[in-house]
Amino acid sequence: MKHIFGGIFHLFGWLRSLLVKKKNLARQNALEPIKRKKAEWSEGAKCPYCGFLISPPPQRKRKCPKCKGQIYVRTDESGRKILMDEVEKRRFDEERRKIAERDALLQTLKRIEVTEKEFERRKQQRPGLSDADILWEFLNERAMQYASQKHWGLYRNVKLSMGEHLMREKRYIDALQLMMEVTILDINGADNNGRIWPKDGFAAPAVIGNMLYLRDQENISSQAFQEMFLAKAGELKKNLRLPLSPAETWRRLEKDLKEAESFKNQ
Repeated sequence: MKHIFGGIFHLFGWLRSLLVKKKNLARQNALEPIKRKKAEWSEGAKCPYCGFLISPPPQRKRKCPKCKGQIYVRTDESGRKILMDEVEKRRFDEERRKIAERDALLQTLKRIEVTEKEFERRKQQRPGLSDADILWEFLNERAMQYASQKHWGLYRNVKLSMGEHLMREKRYIDALQLMMEVTILDINGADNNGRIWPKDGFAAPAVIGNMLYLRDQENISSQAFQEMFLAKAGELKKNLRLPLSPAETWRRLEKDLKEAESFKNQ
């Protein structure tokens, strides 16, 4: 019996070592193309206009030393750097922009619990609308649904998604209004099931960062920013019956705002 168990343990040990070897080999094979690409890049890269071998290869935009054509450097999905001419660069950047927009769309749909199939069905029903318009419809519907159910935490999340959507569209003033709304709800401690607990409220650092970015994009003064915030806080207090006054809401934000400002200016 002892010999049988010994044989079994020996077999398991052999199988384990074989699996480890296979795993290491697979990892080595996966890294080989990357190593090869790095080696190729270190040897030099050809100008996309005239084919002249530039060594060392450029790390950023520059002109070819031979033909003087403007060369652009981009990184593909595998991490490999590629030299491009003007036309290739525009095509590459446009493709990346479309991919980023699609990723943001799918992420937002997931956040508001709308499937891709539902989205595509709505597109077929509303052929005259863009993807952005259809997404906005879903966001509005979710906001109204959560407001009617007094799920203020979920409502707040939808408003954040709306603000981020407008930031991507560079509609900075509208986005700022929504980021302010999110912050006011946060400071008032908006929760689900109709609960609002100011003692648990705080301003989210990421949203504060968004507000400062949007303020700077529109060159809004600190005084004008405060006036916008107080007006939005007054509007929400009236419509949602929030417990904190606009002045108290601003007072609770002010310290975090100053800290974010000092960090940004470092």
